[in-house]
Amino acid sequence: MTETEIMHQKMVKAQAILLGGCEPEIINQDVFKVPSTNGNWDYTVKKNIEDWTCTCPLHQKLTEAGINPANCKHIHVIRFWLEMKEGLDTEYLNKQYRKQDFHGCPKCEGFDVIKNGFRKNKSGKKPMFICKECNKKFSLKDEGFENMKFSPEIVSKALDLYFKGTSLRKVADHIKQFHNVNISHVIIYYWIKRYTKIISEYVNELNPELGDMWATDEMAIRVKHDGVCWGRKTTGKTMSKSKWVWMWNVLDNETRFLIATMVSKKKKVSDATKLFKQAKDNAGKKPKVVTTDGLPVYHKAFQKVFWDHHLSCEHISEVGIEDKINNNRVERFHGSVRDRDKVMRAMHNPDTSSEMLDGFRAYYNYIRPHMALDGKTPAEMAGIDLKLGDNKWKGLIDKAVQNKIPELLVIKEKTKDKETMDYWL
Repeated sequence: MTETEIMHQKMVKAQAILLGGCEPEIINQDVFKVPSTNGNWDYTVKKNIEDWTCTCPLHQKLTEAGINPANCKHIHVIRFWLEMKEGLDTEYLNKQYRKQDFHGCPKCEGFDVIKNGFRKNKSGKKPMFICKECNKKFSLKDEGFENMKFSPEIVSKALDLYFKGTSLRKVADHIKQFHNVNISHVIIYYWIKRYTKIISEYVNELNPELGDMWATDEMAIRVKHDGVCWGRKTTGKTMSKSKWVWMWNVLDNETRFLIATMVSKKKKVSDATKLFKQAKDNAGKKPKVVTTDGLPVYHKAFQKVFWDHHLSCEHISEVGIEDKINNNRVERFHGSVRDRDKVMRAMHNPDTSSEMLDGFRAYYNYIRPHMALDGKTPAEMAGIDLKLGDNKWKGLIDKAVQNKIPELLVIKEKTKDKETMDYWL
């Protein structure tokens, strides 16, 4: 058998290993692990400057005998796998950047541009372009992600996974496994705070077309904080205890649009009043009917916010599951929150809880499709179609930034000897 035939045989075996479901493990940029054919152990494959090495017995035996081992099947597995991954990544990037709005060359504003490879950085790679009119090389800027170390796809995926119920540490682990990018869970929490603020200020300006019946209910959720629990001060050694607090929600019966949500320590009239005022302000109108359970504070809060001499709004309390008018839809919404209960425990205090709830409200209304709404979002049912595209988080962030919220824009401040930048908080 000639050397060419032996090489061909190894390549065929490598392809068979990949087709059999083998998934190499990335140790670092140049080191990989490949499972053996019988699955009893792993072989380490390393990419050197001029060649490849493998810890499999055949490769080691040929090397010790002074015979050129060429490339064993495990090395071919890694080479084929990297080539396939490179092709998929390139196709995905091209698809993503074709969808972006192109505003012309940043230098001459011309539109006669061609693709010019990729620019690699720590977060991955970005397509580069060259203008045929002025020879300017550039990459497309993501307005909502400028000055970010990581790509918009990684940031938006982290947001999506978190609000779908994945913990911060598991989100970081997912990004490491599938994108080979090391990132701290603390950075992901920073992204959530940053983009929740941008998005919430944008969506709060939108005017949904809501129905005339609003369902209101409260649910208990557990929050946890080291050293301090809501409503309780601790002294001495650090404590880690949990406390039950109340999450209040107002949902539109027709569109399932989450109109208002808040968290409080207790169930007081002032809390229910604050909720109703928030719902009225967000909707820009009063409903004709408000349904609640039999909690007495609802009636008193209703009298303060919705009641008038014309009796234009009716309060129906003590609604049951089997009643003709019920709170079933808001109860089902509470089920969605329960699915994310462990994530919601990140609400360490009233400030952070407000940020988490704003983000969850945006996710529920604008990102998450609803089976009962034929795959549409509550926002689409309420007449708000933002055309966010496949990556809805990125689309929503882009829309929010394009809205030009003054306090969120990058501010350049010139000084005598240098230019300082005040970036988004």
